[in-house]
Amino acid sequence: MDLSDYYLYGFNNYCRALLPRQLLKAPPLAIIDQNSDVDNFMGISILKPDNPDIDKSKPVFNCLLGYPNLEEILKGSGFQWVINTYDVFDILNNSLLDMSVDGLNYRKKPRESQINIDKIKILSGMLTDNESKSIVRRLVEFRQSPSQSTYIFPECYDMYFPPNIPNLYKEKKLRVMDVGAFNGDTLEVFARNYRDSLESYACIEVNDKNIKDLKLNIEGLGLTKITKIYNGAVGLPEDVVLVLRGKSSDTQVIAVDEASILLNDKVVNRLDFSKLLFEQQPNVIKMDIEGADYKALSEARSFIASYLPTLSLSVYHNPDDLWEIPMLINSFVGDGYNYYIRHEGHWGFETIFYAVPKK
Repeated sequence: MDLSDYYLYGFNNYCRALLPRQLLKAPPLAIIDQNSDVDNFMGISILKPDNPDIDKSKPVFNCLLGYPNLEEILKGSGFQWVINTYDVFDILNNSLLDMSVDGLNYRKKPRESQINIDKIKILSGMLTDNESKSIVRRLVEFRQSPSQSTYIFPECYDMYFPPNIPNLYKEKKLRVMDVGAFNGDTLEVFARNYRDSLESYACIEVNDKNIKDLKLNIEGLGLTKITKIYNGAVGLPEDVVLVLRGKSSDTQVIAVDEASILLNDKVVNRLDFSKLLFEQQPNVIKMDIEGADYKALSEARSFIASYLPTLSLSVYHNPDDLWEIPMLINSFVGDGYNYYIRHEGHWGFETIFYAVPKK
């Protein structure tokens, strides 16, 4: 295949990984992206798909995953030669390897830090079903040698709602603590599937834009009376503060030390997570807080040990979250839970650890 005259579609981390190491024989004619807020990367133009300067007869390498039927949509809009992402993995057979230490979530350097075989064995011995053990094995293979053949595909269901975990969310009255509630996407699925069981729903979120969308979502679902929003962060180290930077439509949440706070920064409120848990008495805790999860769960030790809430926890932000978070929970409760791992996203992300009380 002639790689001297082509486009890349999707300005994401995979797209970026293709360029600096010269995996391609020549730079693309342009990067095509619907939502990019920049118009240039490494001297390469970033164009909207409807830009009239795009020659739709040229090959397009799709760099995006998780968008159903995207290749068909692109072909329907006039692109004649769309190469799907899995074929790109094969054609550029070192591209995943190069991306795997880009620093995003678990993808830290050195690659050896992404796996601890001894602790992975302990984790596998804790897990309740063979599917969980198989997922862990495949995650290890992908982290060790990321390629088309080891790529681990996500399971197809609403995130945090796997259909094959016994007794998940089976409490007669659900009291949910959603830590990292985003815009209410998880709340929406709880409302759709468990509305009659929802007794209370507490949301913790730091981003003002997300909170605005969350409030609208709550109102639209008719759940205002049973929901509560806490604007703040849990799991912060003592010497770190979170600040919001940027305009409301493009806000970033950044961890800094106090000496690095800028004049226009909004400092995020630090919440006492243990106190909130004992006040709200949730029997379900969902958590996805971009790497602060282990520290927050440590703060929740007393509550978890006392009440054994169902846990749905992200374990992919840091390399060792995959084994350290399950081992931490097990240290709280001993034999009180059944443990499961499910993989619910692309690129090795969205790996979720479920702890379901045996009681």
